Amino acid sequence: MSPEILALILRDRLPADEIARGLAAVCRAWREAAASPDMWGDVDIEAWCRRVNCRVKADATVRRIVARVQGMLRRLSAYRVGDAALAYLASSGKLLNVLQIPMSEISDQAVEKYAECFPALSVLDISNCLKITSRGIEAVGRHCKLLVQLKRNMPPPPPPQGNNAAPIVVEDEALAVANTMQMLKRLELPYGLFSDIGLDAILTKCPLLCTLDILGSLNVRLDGDIEDRFCALESFREPWEPEYAEYSSSDSDYDERSPPTSSNKRCGTKPEERHLSVLTFRVVCWLRAEEFEQDKACGLSHVTTRAGSFVRAQFEPFTRSPGPIREVRRSATLSHHTPVVSTGEIEEDGGGGGGGGGGGMVMWVFGYGSLVWNPGFAYDARLVGFVRDYRRVFYQGSTDHRGTPEFPGRTVTLEHQPGSTCWGVAYKISKEQDKETALEYLEVREKQYDEKVYLDLYTDSSPKTPAVQNVMVYLATTNKEANENYLGPAPLEEMAKQIYLAEGPTGPNKEYLFKLEDALNKIGVVDQHVLDLAKAVREYSDDMLSK
Repeated sequence: MSPEILALILRDRLPADEIARGLAAVCRAWREAAASPDMWGDVDIEAWCRRVNCRVKADATVRRIVARVQGMLRRLSAYRVGDAALAYLASSGKLLNVLQIPMSEISDQAVEKYAECFPALSVLDISNCLKITSRGIEAVGRHCKLLVQLKRNMPPPPPPQGNNAAPIVVEDEALAVANTMQMLKRLELPYGLFSDIGLDAILTKCPLLCTLDILGSLNVRLDGDIEDRFCALESFREPWEPEYAEYSSSDSDYDERSPPTSSNKRCGTKPEERHLSVLTFRVVCWLRAEEFEQDKACGLSHVTTRAGSFVRAQFEPFTRSPGPIREVRRSATLSHHTPVVSTGEIEEDGGGGGGGGGGGMVMWVFGYGSLVWNPGFAYDARLVGFVRDYRRVFYQGSTDHRGTPEFPGRTVTLEHQPGSTCWGVAYKISKEQDKETALEYLEVREKQYDEKVYLDLYTDSSPKTPAVQNVMVYLATTNKEANENYLGPAPLEEMAKQIYLAEGPTGPNKEYLFKLEDALNKIGVVDQHVLDLAKAVREYSDDMLSK
């Protein structure tokens, strides 16, 4: 069999890194096939780049690929490449049809310099390429006249700087798309900063457009006839859609023969329903945009109080419906949550949470995951303690923070196990305003946890008698009907691999694990499940880097 035919057979059956490393060692025919340009016409090294997570190594790999293809490269999928990689591609880019380079560190200057070297480019993914601005997008539009699909997913915007702060509106990128990419059929601009002005320009100047995703672009209002024109598209996703729709941004998006399906049922949404959806998305954006460290309590309290005031102001015109989390009372009575420990055991918050005050019952919230290091709300006191008959496990899937619907991450939940204990941190909230703000915040943040229970909290000095009764705890159950994201147990190596590779809007899943490990260490807690997973993830990382 000729090397060319063998290359065509093998290239769709083996990943690029395996072809480069091991194919030549099999036999002479396979070695010749590995060296054939036909083998390297369609290259996907994104998974390898994610494992390595090193721009220099990614750029060097692209250089070697360009040397092999001899001008025959038609598709490249990579991750976190730089200007050097784009320069290498430019020398072999005349036939390049698909270029997927999310999270890359390519600059506007490089795009302007080399865009003309890709005349056949029809599909481009520059999601989260923060160094590329409207200048780079305009350069692509001017030179790549065959472009029919652009994917430009961006991170959520930063939280507002005041209750009455004007939103940040930037039309440049949307106008650059509208003015230079009239052949576009599919466009993804989630979390864009443009308004109705930019959207109107896109709908007007891109007549072939059939798919548009503007999820999280909260400056868009769809006023006037813009909503009708937007809803007339074959497939769309609105700014305030609270969950991922059927339309997913996977590799299959690039197959024009199978356009994403998305119903138009959300058009004509009642104004109050749309208002609440926008509010939900704003809160989620704030959660994803910035993670506050525990030692910055002053700034944290200040910011969350402003956010809470804004939330309340937005909700007041409407009747608030019950939250999606059902409450289960596990304690015999609902007391005033009065702590029976000495005040010396409670760490008072220096971040403006206040001391007591507010009258009535105080509220206690128990955190055993990210709440340990990042509560995200104002509180009066912080108490390290444990709950009985539960253990902490990485069994809950995360599709909105540390993973995606296509590749969920793993986060902790509590599993009922008689005789076990789970250590964490409880937060005391006294003021009515702070309690309301914290509850609104947590209902959004913990929306994938389907049960809210009330448990007794014990401490070192009070291991048999509850230090605080009826502490509120969010957890995820094993009921797949109520909790579709539950993953359950798996072999340690499998969970480590999933945590190492998963990444969501809030950040990498492994970062969540390592932060939890560090936070538990700081409060003197040894959780063997967490330690074993952290060790396995580090070992998996070392193995990947050594290959």
